[in-house]
Amino acid sequence: MLKAAKEKLKQIQGISRFRIIMYAGIILLCIVLVMGIVGRSTFFDSYTVISVIENNDNISENYQVIGNNFIKYSKNGASYLNKNGEPLWNQAFEMKSPRAAAKGDYIAIGDIGSSIIRVFNQSGQVNEINTVNLLENLEISSRGIIAAILSDDQSNFINLYDVSGTELVSIRASLYETGYPIDIALSDDGKTLAVSYLYIKDGGAMTKIVFYNFGATDQEQADKIIGAFEYDQLFPKIEFINDTNVVAYGESKFVIFSAESTPKAILETPLEAEIQSLFSNSKYIGFVLKNGDNALEASDKTGKYRLQVYTASGKLFLEKDFNFSYQTIIGSEEEIILYNDYQCVMYHYNGKEKFNYTFENSIRHILPLAATNTFVLIDETAIQKIKLK
Repeated sequence: MLKAAKEKLKQIQGISRFRIIMYAGIILLCIVLVMGIVGRSTFFDSYTVISVIENNDNISENYQVIGNNFIKYSKNGASYLNKNGEPLWNQAFEMKSPRAAAKGDYIAIGDIGSSIIRVFNQSGQVNEINTVNLLENLEISSRGIIAAILSDDQSNFINLYDVSGTELVSIRASLYETGYPIDIALSDDGKTLAVSYLYIKDGGAMTKIVFYNFGATDQEQADKIIGAFEYDQLFPKIEFINDTNVVAYGESKFVIFSAESTPKAILETPLEAEIQSLFSNSKYIGFVLKNGDNALEASDKTGKYRLQVYTASGKLFLEKDFNFSYQTIIGSEEEIILYNDYQCVMYHYNGKEKFNYTFENSIRHILPLAATNTFVLIDETAIQKIKLK
């Protein structure tokens, strides 16, 4: 009898411990959910300066975030700065029209109209590549593979190079054959290339979006083309937004492609107004559309601009009208950042305002860092690491 009672007590204690663990887990989950909801709705009206260094740069400096650090580059050279704005290395050079492409630990800076591409990582310059023909555009993969649109007097070329500067691929292009390459997108592994070509058909301008695969595949085509799609409008921008999906941005719509072994268009979405700006990251694709030519034509209800945000799969996630006269828009994975000369406005992805502040000094750049609510603020006098409060 006593033994049976002890066994029953153990069963009750076991059930009680299970219930305690279960209830504790439910409470913890509820706390996490509430904190997430609160975090996505919090409004900040000020900030704390974590670090500051003097800024003596001119207005033509450009910045590119790489993790918690960032690259600063101009016609006269490049510097790699830590998250506090302190230089880790400097590289002097002369370029007339520098353009950068960054992915992973690599950044390529090319001189548009010249034949030089410099490749950097977090340790400094890795290589200098001479493309022979003149550079028009460039992309880089996270493995350091570089894709470049080049031109000579008669044709265009799309070349791929490895980090050492070895030419891996060369594709010849011309307006009346393949078409003129408007933009290029390169996969993370550097094996899949997507090209938006402008070409002429029946006297009209068309776009052909072509996919190439330069990895080990079963396809036998000598030109490595694995898919091609034609459209009766221009698509001036194309990009990989994750490992397998490509987005092509047209004059009045955007198209999402699956770029796996056999590429296919998985979604075409029309845009009802003129595109003012666009942004993207691995989670979202965002557009600012014009609601009216000026603020007086737009009522308080509609706003001058319409912000539309889609998920990476193409589902409409947010639609919001606003009147803020911005000059720059950035879409990080956590917030949408808009700013002009002195004022910055940020939105959560649920459409709620996250931050609204007018600074004393003219804003040059605001760069989101990996840490939550932390940014690099670059103005005419200083480079500051700030945290919203």
